[in-house]
Amino acid sequence: MLDEHRYTPQQALFITRAITKQLNADHFGLHTPGVFRVAGRHQFVMQIVNSILNHKKIVNRQYSVHDYVGALKFTLMNSELISIQDPWVHMLRKQVVAEDLSKGIAAINEFIKKLSYSNDRDKYCAAEVIYQYLHLLTATFRFQAKNKMTAEHLGIIAGPFFARMIEQDPIDTLFVTLKVNQLCSIMVANGYFKATFDNVYNEVVEKWQERDLTELEQEREMLKRLRARYAARATIFQDEITRIHK
Repeated sequence: MLDEHRYTPQQALFITRAITKQLNADHFGLHTPGVFRVAGRHQFVMQIVNSILNHKKIVNRQYSVHDYVGALKFTLMNSELISIQDPWVHMLRKQVVAEDLSKGIAAINEFIKKLSYSNDRDKYCAAEVIYQYLHLLTATFRFQAKNKMTAEHLGIIAGPFFARMIEQDPIDTLFVTLKVNQLCSIMVANGYFKATFDNVYNEVVEKWQERDLTELEQEREMLKRLRARYAARATIFQDEITRIHK
């Protein structure tokens, strides 16, 4: 069942990075007509997602660009990147539904920036996932002459993802979705997310890489101490066995 799948922000980022890397490799398939609109095959979509989470290769001749994109969209629609009760989410929703479109666009950019610079790992992961998704849609727009995906089409694709993140009321969801569709169309058409996340937030990326390395070293040191402790206990135990049998 689809509703059995729920991904954490860190899992969502892990999947997003892997698929983005695949799609960005020589712009793999982004020129394909209907990319991001045509559904992927569910069997392959789930194979891709599970392979990534199990650290397996995701290159398979059977997979089409629609399957990779389908895996990304499935992941995003089944992830809670940030609590809808978060004050930053409330602030974003207020600006998104404003009549002034420039305020909505500025709010989305500020929202991503705040998440990026947060010391909360899950919020940082959420920021990169959101940015990477918009970056892929922007890259897809560059090939609109071939893939027939206009900024309006791509905005419509981004809308439900954002609306789900900031609105729970089913009655208001449609209105919020339409507003976000419009905002994302403008941002995609004007290249707001043309640069990669690493280039825009380089210092933040490096900070988290350093933190990850530090945590990894701490885990290795802890494992080293545990091994030494168990080795010492094993020696004591063996000495005691030897003494008993003398």
